[in-house]
Amino acid sequence: MKLIKSLSLALALVAGATAAHADFVYGNYDNGPRTCSIVGWTGSTVTGVLTIPSTATYNGVSYSVSAIASNAIENMPTVTEIVIPSSVMKIGEVSRNTIANINNFNNCPNLKKFTVSGGNVFASTSAGLLTSADGGTLYRVPEGVSCPSTIFEIPSAIKYLSSDALSGVSTIATLRIPTSVNVGASVCFYNLPKLRAIETIEATGVKNIEARDGMLYSYNALVACPPKYSSTSVTIQASCDMIYANAFRNCKDIKVVIFGGNNVTSIGEKAFANSGITSITVPTSVNVIGDAICYGCSDLTTVSFRGSINSIPARTFENCTSLYQVTYNGSAPKALMQSAFKGCSSLADYPFNNDIAFEGDSVFANCGFVNLTFPTGKL
Repeated sequence: MKLIKSLSLALALVAGATAAHADFVYGNYDNGPRTCSIVGWTGSTVTGVLTIPSTATYNGVSYSVSAIASNAIENMPTVTEIVIPSSVMKIGEVSRNTIANINNFNNCPNLKKFTVSGGNVFASTSAGLLTSADGGTLYRVPEGVSCPSTIFEIPSAIKYLSSDALSGVSTIATLRIPTSVNVGASVCFYNLPKLRAIETIEATGVKNIEARDGMLYSYNALVACPPKYSSTSVTIQASCDMIYANAFRNCKDIKVVIFGGNNVTSIGEKAFANSGITSITVPTSVNVIGDAICYGCSDLTTVSFRGSINSIPARTFENCTSLYQVTYNGSAPKALMQSAFKGCSSLADYPFNNDIAFEGDSVFANCGFVNLTFPTGKL
């Protein structure tokens, strides 16, 4: 028994080993550098300031808290400030010199500010915003950030945004971004529930982004349309050659999307997911579409592909419950991926290609087919 105890203590890096101290749950203990992570919270509701500890004790050994695991700190409706110690070097997927998802601080609607202790070489704060230590990357905007006249302006020092930097902020109706900011395809503009307009502020140097017609473009790529866009119809500019992932996601009020030209070659995943579009005509220039581009578009009735598409990716039209017609003016796709048309309860027919291949399960699960003829040898 003593041998087992000493052995378990000696193996300091214990996957999944956890302990709770002062309502935080710790894990990922590493006996080499004597570090650990905060992996969760078991305490009651906190009101006011939540201070993250810099050390934790496990089996009588003191460990430095060097990371906050994904989803460890969230669902705290009455927290107004979060204090991060100098020991923390990683939050969620974001570590020093990386841009990814913070994956924390969600559902904290009254969180007004972050404070980072001095000496932290990973993170800092500017006007209550969580940034990289050099101030160049915006990691997270507090969900309850103060927005005079519902306008929020990203500081001019910011050059990059983490993927979920703006996620869940319910106070922003107009977002102003310096043109010098580099915006990635995965930034969560779609998770700003009251956002009506995106504006850009001219900055010296390289012009990476530009607001056009209330939407955000990066050169010739359409980055995002605000979820509460002021019109039911939008026209994608003729020069646009790419639509980023999530660009129109959650745009419930938009019914019509018009391609102003024939230059768009790719549409990113979930580009129109959970939007209010009623029909879509994909131009001949498009040859690549991402997964789930129209997932959950319950008002979508017709889809027309003007050109040739090699495959319909996974979940492309899943749960498009009003979709009753799909047409291909060019060659019909030769591959249908998993759940491509799952839940399309109004879809009564489909124009199969004789060379069709089913590349996953549930391609047409819960569809509205009455009489369906599959190509020979495809069942």
